[in-house]
Parts: sequence; structure tokens; C-alpha cells
Amino acid sequence: SPYKKIIIASPIWTGTLSTAIRTLIDKNRFDNKQVIMFTTTNAAEKEKYIEKSKARVAKQGAQVVGYYQVVVKRAVDGKKVDKPKQEIIEDTLKVVPEIKKAFFK
Repeated sequence: SPYKKIIIASPIWTGTLSTAIRTLIDKNRFDNKQVIMFTTTNAAEKEKYIEKSKARVAKQGAQVVGYYQVVVKRAVDGKKVDKPKQEIIEDTLKVVPEIKKAFFK
């Protein structure tokens, strides 16, 4: 494709990218592309899972220049509950400047 900068977005299911996104990554090459990964998740991802996702994209030739996540649940009285929609939107908007910065260093 003519694009040099790509954002790959996925929900995280049990510590890994969604099946559809894993398939997309595995069936495509990202040579000479800068890639940012953006995920939504119920709990902050452990570093080992983040690194595994980044390595999957890098294996396909990408230069991963950023990894951002938005956590959509919080613990309340020992249970995970959905964050209010407005808070999720605000959290997402907070990463936009960081994504721009990663792409345009």
C-alpha cells in the first residue's frame, strides 16, 4: 500500500490481540512501515503480552513506533465494572497527541 504509517487497533482478549487482527498481521507484510498499536482492554496489559504483540508485527517487517492501550473497566469493591462511556472517550483522546508525536518525531 502507499501508506507508510499504519495504526493497528484491536481489543485484547485473554491477553492477546483479537483473532481477526492476528490473522491480518500474519497474512500481511509491513516492510518499510511505521506501525502504532492501539488496544482496548479490561485490565492493563502485562509487559510480556505487549512485547509479544509488538514482536508479531515486527516479524512482518514493521517498525513498531508506539503501543497504546485504553482500559475500559475499573475495580470497584473487588469487581470489574465498566467505566462510564465519557471517561473511556477522554482516556482515548489523551493518547491521540502521543500517537501523533510517535509518528511525527
